[in-house]
Amino acid sequence: MATLAGFVQQAWNTTGTATLTYPAGTLAGHMAIVEASHSNSPSPLPSGWTPAGGSIHWRMLTAADIAAGSVTVKASLTSLTVLSGAAGIGRTGDDDDVKVRSATGGLFVRGWTSRWRSSLAPADYRIGAETTSSEDNHKHAVFFRAVTAAGYYDIPGTSDDAEFRAFEILGPTPPTAPTLTGPETGANVDRELPVLLSFVHQSAAGLPMQRCRVLVRPLGGTWVALKSDGTLDTVATTERVQSAGEAAIAAGVLTAGTVYEWQVYTMDAGGWSPASAAERAGRGAVPQSGHVLDRWLVSARAISSAARSAACSSPCSPAISPAMLGYWCGTQAGSRPSARRCRSSSVRELRSRARRRSASARALASATAPIARWAVAVVGTRSRRQRT
Repeated sequence: MATLAGFVQQAWNTTGTATLTYPAGTLAGHMAIVEASHSNSPSPLPSGWTPAGGSIHWRMLTAADIAAGSVTVKASLTSLTVLSGAAGIGRTGDDDDVKVRSATGGLFVRGWTSRWRSSLAPADYRIGAETTSSEDNHKHAVFFRAVTAAGYYDIPGTSDDAEFRAFEILGPTPPTAPTLTGPETGANVDRELPVLLSFVHQSAAGLPMQRCRVLVRPLGGTWVALKSDGTLDTVATTERVQSAGEAAIAAGVLTAGTVYEWQVYTMDAGGWSPASAAERAGRGAVPQSGHVLDRWLVSARAISSAARSAACSSPCSPAISPAMLGYWCGTQAGSRPSARRCRSSSVRELRSRARRRSASARALASATAPIARWAVAVVGTRSRRQRT
């Protein structure tokens, strides 16, 4: 719902220009409302600010705005209001009330009155203090009222002879389904290492993610939630309080030889998103458990081990030896033709074939499987780093 995140006190200046610094805690995705009254400029604010009438302009703040830290306004009477959980200004009215159509929206009002009035309205919804004009001694103030249901809202107790302009604050819409970015669909992961899942929160209003539910299951099984400690829960409703689009499955949690799939729900000030993707099997892209010792997977093992060896600061043990190939291709894979070809292949040949096979697998995965899934397979012991 829309809430007040901060403000800069309404004030007069004698130069006709004011620099308004965003209050502490202002973030990208917040909505800023600037009052630019008594201005001689047809464009009192920089481009990118939307005029709403009645000297009011608004903008959904971006990371560039936060980095800039302020906005310059060409006007004598200025104020800055920052709202979280808001998505813009909708209807306006020439009084202190307007219909708010969203239960997560709000009411923003600008008011002014003659100098002989002591006050515009009670301070219940007023933002800061009233300001007295240095030009004509008129009273000025701005107000904000959060709502919890759709309907007509006003600022109670306002003066009958004061003038007001009311603005409907739109509540945000829920985010769309997040995008899964890793692991790559059809990829094999090492169950003995943490498995990083990454995704992108999708908010049309640019609102930051507040919570998420990351669900994991064996292919065709029951969804369970990934907890913050990297273990799997027994239910699918566990939420994670975070803003980053990543989560890690702890080492040893997944079962060897099992194909898994995962999906994500994200939440921001607009509510919960739908699930990240529809289920679909990545046929042919993931080796099944009965074939995990086939030549393709041993080849992938050679590449991953070689990559680890290259990353060592000191000499490492060979990525995969002919003896290891003989064991895995002969003892474990038996007499299948692929095992015989595996035994007669060099490590370099295996790596070359794996590159070609993995490229085909990626192409198939991207075309057929919008939901990420992978296989975990036992293909030998990891190479160990040796120090000299």
